[in-house]
Amino acid sequence: MRQWLLRPSTSLAVIRQRHEAIACLVDPENVSIADKLHKSIGGLKGAPLALNRLKKGKATLQNWKSVVQG
Repeated sequence: MRQWLLRPSTSLAVIRQRHEAIACLVDPENVSIADKLHKSIGGLKGAPLALNRLKKGKATLQNWKSVVQG
């Protein structure tokens, strides 16, 4: 979500998708799940970088550790 704020979109389709994602996370039925998700990924250091490197097959040992220990 940080990237959404740092890089706002002018595409109506992207804006709608982002709105739906946020609406899902703040839905009262999903609050406990959103809280668990936040706690799980909150401790990841450099998560976007690590996940990007894992996806590309260029992850370092530190990238793997950050994801596994997260």
